[in-house]
Amino acid sequence: SRRARGRLIMLVGILAVTPDALFIRMLAEAGTDNFCIIAWKMAFSCLFTGLYTVFCPFQPRALLQGLRRAGPYLLPAVLVQSATNVGFTMSLIFGSAARTLLFVNLNLLWTTLLGVAVLHERLPRRTLAAPAVCLGE
Repeated sequence: SRRARGRLIMLVGILAVTPDALFIRMLAEAGTDNFCIIAWKMAFSCLFTGLYTVFCPFQPRALLQGLRRAGPYLLPAVLVQSATNVGFTMSLIFGSAARTLLFVNLNLLWTTLLGVAVLHERLPRRTLAAPAVCLGE
């Protein structure tokens, strides 16, 4: 089912974050150049994204329609995602892995606040309460 596939993808992503952080720190501690770490990490990210695209039901017509609908938002989205990937890697090289992962995992809170502030979304109380409960723990 679509929901089970989404959960599997989420689980793989969650399980990949910790070794990713560990390997980045190990490479940095070994004296590997920062640009080299980022270049190889992004190369493998592109490879895995390409493999995902190939093994999922690839529909070129749907892809092109989606790109057309994205219109002016596509380039800013790509730039923001690129900055996120490079920023995450650099924060692991120069900062604390625990603090970096904490900020990344607070993404739900940032997204919720932006949705309310920018998109004027009305959220259910449980959605507003969840980050507050997590931060209060």
